[in-house]
This record gives sequence, structure tokens and C-alpha cells, in this order.
Amino acid sequence: MSGKPVLGYWNIRGLAQDTRLMLTYLKVDFEDKIYAFGPAPEYSQQAWLSEKTTLGLDFPNLPYYIDGDVKITESKAVLKYAARTRGPALVPSTPEGLAKADMIEGVANDVVTALVTLAYAPVGTPDTVATTTAPKFQKLNEYLTKNRYAVGDKISYADFILYEVLHQFQKYNSEFLKPYPAVEKYVKDFEALPELTEYIKANNHLLCYSPYAPIQF
Repeated sequence: MSGKPVLGYWNIRGLAQDTRLMLTYLKVDFEDKIYAFGPAPEYSQQAWLSEKTTLGLDFPNLPYYIDGDVKITESKAVLKYAARTRGPALVPSTPEGLAKADMIEGVANDVVTALVTLAYAPVGTPDTVATTTAPKFQKLNEYLTKNRYAVGDKISYADFILYEVLHQFQKYNSEFLKPYPAVEKYVKDFEALPELTEYIKANNHLLCYSPYAPIQF
């Protein structure tokens, strides 16, 4: 591990914003390599495709993370490697803590699936998104009533996963988290972290998903 790591991804939030947030929180000097979609209506991916097979990636994909001789793809592998190497204090130190981090990651993935499905293949409605995610959000609200962070009282890499998903729900509907006061407080407290406040404000304009998604937010 040497030099400045490179995080490559599209000019959207998507699957990389949690890692961008974490690296910013850790004050890591990294290159945020941005690939821009072409103009509408084609939204060409040529900016990425022209480099896809030239970077020495075992499984070429976005996001990718290049840290010296280490080259990684798959979004959660990227985030966890960055945590282990650049912010080991963010990695739970016990099997129980790691299991809780995995659990919260699973919950975040479960709820965001409804949002992604609506955006890319709108087969439901805003009401169905709220209805299908309500059981998990209710349990998450109970959990965050008792836990300051994803794994208890100490911030971990899982919080960057969870926060980003919750932020996407708020971009989709600013009132979405209102029925879940502990979840809403968690988001506000996270955004008040001094390491992240300015970065979050400066990047709020980023779309959550690709510009060709039928529903944008």
C-alpha cells in the first residue's frame, strides 16, 4: 500500500458514495476518478468502456479501487478493504461486532432494493415502496433507539453503508423518514460529524442512480 489510492466510479452516488464518504471521514488523500455518462438520450458509457480492460482489474467493473499493486472491484469489497487498510478503527474487533455490521449491511441492502427497483424498472408506486420497506424500517428504528451507531456506540464502516442508503431515501422523498424518529435522528447526527458536514453539503447534487433511470432523484 503506497501513494494515493484511486476510487473509480460514475458521476452519481450509486454504489460508491459510501466509500467516498468513508475515505473523506478518514481524511484519506485519494483520487476520486469520475467517469461521466455521455449526453441524452444515449448516455454513452464510452468514458468507462475505453478504459475497462486496460487497468489490470481481475473483474473489470465500477466501482474499482486501486491502492498500489492492489486492485479491487465489487462495491462492498472496495469499502471493506479501504476500511481495513486506511481506517482499521472502523472495523469491529469482535465476531459479534462483525456480525452486527454484516446484519446492518443486509438490512440496508434489503430496503434500498425497493428504491432501486422503482427507479430503474418502475413496476410499483411510491406507496408500495413505503409499504414494502415499513417492517424493516420499523425494526431499524427500534434498533437505533438503543444503538447510537450500526454496531453500538462506536462508528464503523457499516454506518457509511447505512447512512448512504438512508440519504437516498431522503433524496427520493424528504418526508420518507418522518415516521421513524430514531432513524431520522441517526441521519442528522451523521451529517453533523465535523469530518463530513461540508462534503455532504457539497455533493448533495449528485443523482442517486444512472441518468437513464426512468425516475430520478
